[in-house]
Formats: sequence, structure tokens, C-alpha cells
Amino acid sequence: MKLHNLYILILLNSMLLSSAYSQGITEAVRYSSGFNSPTARVLGVGGAFGAMGGDISSLNINPAGIGDYNKGEFVFGTSINNVSSDAFIVGLESDNQKKNSSRFLVDNLGFVFAKRPNSSSWLTSNFAIGYLKTASFNEDFYYEGINQTSILSQFQEQAFDGNFSEFGNQLAVETGAIYEINGDNYYHTDIEGRNLPIFKSQNVERRGSSGELAFGWAGNYRNNVNFGLSLGIPILSFEETKIYEENNDAIDIANQFEFSDLSYIEKLETSGVGFNIKLGAVVKAGSNLRFGVAFHSPTWYSLNDDYYATFDYSYYDSGNLVNDDPAKSPDGHFKYSLSTPWKAIGSVGYLFNFGSLKGFANVDFEYLDYRNNHIGYIDDSENPDDLYNELLVNNQIDDQLDKVLNVRMGTELVIADFYRARLGYEILPSPFYDDVNNSAFSAGLGYRGDGFYIDLGLRFGSKSSGYLPYTFKNSDDDLLVNVDQNQTKGNLTVGFKF
Repeated sequence: MKLHNLYILILLNSMLLSSAYSQGITEAVRYSSGFNSPTARVLGVGGAFGAMGGDISSLNINPAGIGDYNKGEFVFGTSINNVSSDAFIVGLESDNQKKNSSRFLVDNLGFVFAKRPNSSSWLTSNFAIGYLKTASFNEDFYYEGINQTSILSQFQEQAFDGNFSEFGNQLAVETGAIYEINGDNYYHTDIEGRNLPIFKSQNVERRGSSGELAFGWAGNYRNNVNFGLSLGIPILSFEETKIYEENNDAIDIANQFEFSDLSYIEKLETSGVGFNIKLGAVVKAGSNLRFGVAFHSPTWYSLNDDYYATFDYSYYDSGNLVNDDPAKSPDGHFKYSLSTPWKAIGSVGYLFNFGSLKGFANVDFEYLDYRNNHIGYIDDSENPDDLYNELLVNNQIDDQLDKVLNVRMGTELVIADFYRARLGYEILPSPFYDDVNNSAFSAGLGYRGDGFYIDLGLRFGSKSSGYLPYTFKNSDDDLLVNVDQNQTKGNLTVGFKF
């Protein structure tokens, strides 16, 4: 994978030292990416359902599919999400560190109300309301290794430039980790000029998800075309805890070396709500061939960040270990806006019936341009630096992100009238410019009765990403961490017709 470009954009994002504590490219991508398969049926076909219908997931893909319902329905679904992470420091001969994170989620809950209007033209006029999970942010990773760099050098370099953050290097000043000797504004550390091996490690835990409360209408017009629209109210929550540590355990003469150990803990909580609109149509070209088109407006989010940090430092003074109280930042709060890219989805579906072989095949093409993300800092801010940082981060979004065409393809087979077997495949280009594609494979089974159904879906995906715990003006000294992840998602959905 081409990690270099990802490292560069994370480096740019880390330069912001204002009250915009964490809002940047990473957040824009996190909250504008997601999956289109909250039900097990749609998960089993790889999210490829844009020209099909009769599933509440259509609210999130092409709302025109709601028009295919001829009976009302109650649907409920759950999922288990497992993320296995393998992290290592690039360039060091250290063992890869593996971590697993598993979470149980409610993926969908909703009703579809089907009605046949008193009209010779409209065959259905259906309404739907549901909660649909759109993303899971759960992941853990851990890395460790030994080299001759330290986060203290980053804090020192920032202090030289007159950049102080009460959530970063100011804490190091308070604990004596970086210090002046003669009040000359020249900051020192206990490690400068030593070039001694320092052990470092970090544990990163992320929790949260996003889901959408959706209201939709769709109708079947003369059995030739479905029209549909939906209003989405996405709700998200995200938590991140980062525990970074260094110590001198790799040094044979540790008690003759002033530096002993440090711990830097960062905590971030994000919550937000937004709204969007989706429009769609499905054209039925004969009894078998179907074409779908859908447009998703941007999602306009209002987001709130709450955050704090602590820093603990220990050192030797004349051979005696000194450990003062940890320095604690104030509680930070920041409100900002995010508008995500609009999306366009084109779909082709085919209903086949070759004797005993029945089912459908569908391909979706989803276009979005991640450069259309826009972050707003200044709506509720009186900090003049926020205007500059808003321009900076949105320029970074424009320079470092790219447009993508996601491709999803899937098929469902009918077995002995009541049973279903499903397969799907997704090609998901990275939103980062000049990066590689990710992919996912899915499969599923289902049972369809007259008034009840149950579906099981599984999805297997993988991705690689870069992470920078600290950076320097000379990027050759940055600590580069590679994180490889395998993601497994299992959905169970049950539905009742009425």
C-alpha cells in the first residue's frame, strides 16, 4: 500500500494547535464513509440493491425500492462487528501487535406501511420509518518499539516556534519534561543530544457508531417506474482514548540517565446530529430488467467535541526518582459543522427465472467526491485563529482527498421456494489521493415464509492505514505506524408481514 500520502495528510492535520483540537481530514472521512447494508439480506449481496426493492435498506440506498412492498412489515436486526488490528512501527524490527475489538449493535428497526391507493395508475403508495445503522467506529490497536526519537522532541520543537497547546506541550512544561534553564525561552529536555534507545508504546481505543432515523415514501406507478424519497436524521457518537508511554527500560545505565518514563493520555468524545434528503427512481424495463438511479444530498452535521489530556513525567535527580503530580488540561469543548459529499448511485438489476433457477443479480455504481467535505469552525467561535484553521483544513481536504466510484455487485438465489442464498462483492477505492483500493466479500442465507422471514449475512473486509503519534519538521524523524485491519460483520434480521 502507498502509505506515504496518508502519512503526509496526517502530518498536515496534526499541525493544528488551536482550539480546533481534533477536527480535520480524519474526521471528515470517518463521518462521510459508511455502509449501505443495515439488513442481513442486503449485507449478503454486498450492499448491491439499488435496482431492487422490498427491503427497508432501500431507505438508505434508493428509496424508490420501498414502492415494491405489497404488505406492511415490521423489521428488526442486530449485528456483531469484529475488527482485528495488526500494528507495527515502520522501519523497526519489532513484533506485530494484534488486538481484537468486538461489539454488538442494533442495526435496524422499522415499519413499512403498504397501501394500494384508489387509483388506476398508482399501484402502491407506501410509507416507511426506521432506524438504520450506517457505520461502526469500533477499533483497537496497539504498537510498541524502541528507537532514538521521543514525543518530548516534538513538544520541544513546538515550543521553539512559540506554539503552545494546553492539551499538549504546555502539560510537558508544567511537569518539567521540557524546561528553560536561564529564562531565555530556549527549552531543553532530559534526552536531547543523547541518542539513546527509548521504548515507546501506545494503545488506541475507538468506540461509537452512526445511525440514521429515516422517513420515506415511495410508490409504484403503473408497474413501470417507482419513485421515492426519504428524509434522514443521522445521529453519531464517537469516543477515542489514546495512552502513549515511553520509558528507559532499554538503557543499561538507566539510573544515570535523567529521563525515566512518561505517560500522555488523550480523551476525545464527539456527538452530533444532522439531516439529509434522498431521491430515487427504479425503471422496470419489462418483467426482468430494472434500472435504478438515486441522489443523496450532503449530510449537514452539527458536531460537538469534548476533550482533555493528562501528562505524567518521572526523572532522576542525583540518582533519586522524582515523580510529581500529573499535569491535567482544562476540559475542552468545541462546536463545529461538517457537510459531507453528495452521492449519486446508478444501478442495474435483473430478475431471472430459468425453470428451477430463480433470483436476481444487481450492480450498483456509487459516485462521491470526498473533496466536497467542508468543515466549519467559525459559526460559534470568537477565536480569530479558527478562520485560518478552517481555511487550512478545507484546503487540505481539497488537496489530499479524491473522488471515488464504489462498485457493489451481488446476487440472490431462490432455493426450494422458501430459502435464499446470497453472495456479494465490493470494490471500495480509498478516499485518499493516490491510495489503493479496498474490497469486501459477503455471503448470506435466508428463509422467506408467508408472514415471516429471517436472514443471516456475513461480510469480510480488510484495509490498511497509517498513523502518526508525533511528528517533526523533518518528517524523516516521524514515528510512522502501519495498521492493518480485518473486519468481520455478521447480521441477523427478522421481519413480520402484516
